[in-house]
Amino acid sequence: MTPPVARRTPVAFSPVEIRFRGAIAASLDAFLLCESVRDLRGTLIDFRILELNARAEVFLGRARAELTGKLLGDIMLSVRETDLLANFVRVVETGQSWEGDVRIEGPSGVRWVTHQAVMVDDGIAITSRDITERKEVEASLLESEARFRQLVESASDGIYRIDPRGVFTYANPIASRLLGFRHGDGSIVGRVYLEFVRRDYHAQGMALYLKQIEERIPVTYWEFPAISTDGRELWIGQNVHIEQRDGRVTSLFAVARDITERKLAELALRESEERHRFLAEHSVDMLSRQSPDGAVLYASPVAVTLLGYTPEELIGTSVFEYCHPDDSAIVHEVSARLMHHEGIEAMTYRVRRKDGQYVWFETTSQAVRDPKTGLVSEILSVSRDISERRRMEEELRRAQKMEAVGQLAGGVAHDFNNLLTSIRGFTDVLAQGVATDDPRRNDIGEILKATERAAALTRQLLAFSKRQVLRLEPLNVNAIIEDMTKIVRRLLGETISVETALDSTVWTVRADAGQLEQVLLNLALNARDAMADGGVLRIATRNTEVLANGGDAVLVPGRYVVIEVSDSGVGMSEETLARAFEPFFTTKDPSGRAGLGLATVYGIITQSGGHISVRSAAGVGTVFTVHLPVAVNVERPAGGTGAPAPRSKAGNVILIAEDNEGVRALTVRLLVDAGYTVFEGCDGVDALETLEALNEPVDLLISDVMMPRMNGSELASNFQRMQPGTPVLLMSGYMDEMTVRRSFKEPDAVLAKPFTADALLTRVRELIGAAR
Repeated sequence: MTPPVARRTPVAFSPVEIRFRGAIAASLDAFLLCESVRDLRGTLIDFRILELNARAEVFLGRARAELTGKLLGDIMLSVRETDLLANFVRVVETGQSWEGDVRIEGPSGVRWVTHQAVMVDDGIAITSRDITERKEVEASLLESEARFRQLVESASDGIYRIDPRGVFTYANPIASRLLGFRHGDGSIVGRVYLEFVRRDYHAQGMALYLKQIEERIPVTYWEFPAISTDGRELWIGQNVHIEQRDGRVTSLFAVARDITERKLAELALRESEERHRFLAEHSVDMLSRQSPDGAVLYASPVAVTLLGYTPEELIGTSVFEYCHPDDSAIVHEVSARLMHHEGIEAMTYRVRRKDGQYVWFETTSQAVRDPKTGLVSEILSVSRDISERRRMEEELRRAQKMEAVGQLAGGVAHDFNNLLTSIRGFTDVLAQGVATDDPRRNDIGEILKATERAAALTRQLLAFSKRQVLRLEPLNVNAIIEDMTKIVRRLLGETISVETALDSTVWTVRADAGQLEQVLLNLALNARDAMADGGVLRIATRNTEVLANGGDAVLVPGRYVVIEVSDSGVGMSEETLARAFEPFFTTKDPSGRAGLGLATVYGIITQSGGHISVRSAAGVGTVFTVHLPVAVNVERPAGGTGAPAPRSKAGNVILIAEDNEGVRALTVRLLVDAGYTVFEGCDGVDALETLEALNEPVDLLISDVMMPRMNGSELASNFQRMQPGTPVLLMSGYMDEMTVRRSFKEPDAVLAKPFTADALLTRVRELIGAAR
């Protein structure tokens, strides 16, 4: 049976409805207005198209005339092939609208259509749109998302998302494992991010990400120590992206990596660099790097102290331009050797400071080679200022040389004094036998004058060789200087100004006042010669203490008073400075003084237990620095038993021990002529044998100091055991005061050679009285 056909009744539309129909007609979606079609039983079996817009014509591919009045199921096959018809029927039966996507397969491929149906009277209004392109995009996105998720899930880095409250909303398996979650433990989703950040980094992390959110910084990078759930500490480096929606930050998306190994290596390297930087910046040695051509690449801060240049001033300059011209060759030679081997090179050379002065450097260098090319890329050097060490070494060498020269000079003076003693003594004897009006007395007088000049020369040699007898006593050096300043001002003249800077608190020293005056006089005369056109002589005093670990190679540790005598004269060259204290060395005209002035000063100071040094340079004047030891209170040894010394019956018996035959013969002659009884020995052993052979004691022992087999000190010791309390007179042209003090209670029991007859007899009378 043919289904009944519904009749249509013309409808009149209001203006509003007309406008509405116009909007429908212009819609981008296909619009169909359909009425219900029922069978005889009243069952809804289809829908007839009553009205449609232009988009529907395009959508269905037919003209309006072909579609109006047609059944929907005949026009849209998908209505019958799918459950679309049932959905439309349900809209009419229930009155509820419906919306859905329908997949249609056709000859041209798969199409996707989205339908919306609402009930209108006894029919429906259908709005349809082809969403095939959107579906394809969605499918592609789903596929891409699936691939992306697979990548994220299998990534070697931790990937997670955090909401603005700092709570994890997503984490891949690696992120969970990084923070201590194992398989089956779940993940970190729902946990608070800061829970896994070491507490001392909380503020830093919060500040960083608040700034990122507030300033909308797309990406930030942060490294921080994380604490895993099992208590491990690890370092994480993460890039964080902000995710926004509608201008509002919705989450933070992070990609994190375990950088513990690298971080620990960096920290170890940084600590190592900081240690090395500390050493470089606080070391007294200068660390530097140079390019193969000598350009300075780096210099440690101590360069300012050592050279006067800042590191910035040195960088870019050549190390060769600071070398002393005389040392340039060795510096170039060492640099060339470094280019050809991998060893370490050491050298000492002079370097010019910023003020123009040269200092001695000791530098150890090693070449650094490029591992790829094997060529030298730079040179590392460690340099230290050894000027003070060089000075002390030079002082020590000079002291050793002067000691050797002094021993030679002392030996010569000893033998010469023996000769002068014989010459002087026998000349005195000869003079006694010549009448005052005899012309030969003038010849004898000339011989005596020459003897005196020779004796003065030997005294200077003895002073230099530290073999003269000094009367050491406690002294205030300021008092000596103040007295000598008056004399020095007259000697130096009006063109030279004499200034003093005396420390009123200087300690008391132990020295010979007369010899100290001689030292000051000689230094003043030396300064006068250096200031021919006038200048300033300055004498200053101060206290100092030399410590045991002070590194001084010459001075014995202890307390000293320092006397500095400086002048503004022409100064000395290095060659002159090295020989300043040598005897007979002089820069003056050969017809001038003998050149023993500074040699004498050297001997007096060193024999006093002190030290003298000099520093000078051409054109800058000279400074002599004297160190004198502070006096130490030493109690005098207790006296003897008080028993009288044994005496001979005559009270004028003398025993002589002298190895020089001429001196011995002279001494015997003078004493015998004066009425004394004299026994003699050619040395100490012979003298003791002579004493033992005598039937009575002797009243005086006269002994030379230096003799073969037994010297004067040993003889005196044996003699005093045999005859306690008997005086001993020591004769010598070669001795030091310490020998006298070890041998005798009174240092005045000494007769220096050459001596006169009157000096000998006067000393003998002082000890035992005149001959009877």
